[in-house]
Amino acid sequence: MDLVYCMKTDDKYHWYMLLFRAFDYDRSKTLEPSEIEALSIFIKKQISLEEAKALCKSEGDGESLTFAQYYKHFTGNEVDANIDPYEGNLKTGCCILL
Repeated sequence: MDLVYCMKTDDKYHWYMLLFRAFDYDRSKTLEPSEIEALSIFIKKQISLEEAKALCKSEGDGESLTFAQYYKHFTGNEVDANIDPYEGNLKTGCCILL
């Protein structure tokens, strides 16, 4: 999946997945309130930081949203709660050089 594919096919699911990855600055597989606020501005469904905090408390674990929670909130569609937004391709920031 890539940006060009999403644009050519109008694949909203993968488009939202790409956005999730782009705004998950710490690669935690969750979106914190500041990340949600920034993403909401980008997709023109702006919510304030306070609203993002309330959203995390009401729909998330109190601190953040998973991809499934974020996707349901912004699209109204449900996906598997255990979905990996990185599709197994999340790289750690650490490597060993020999």
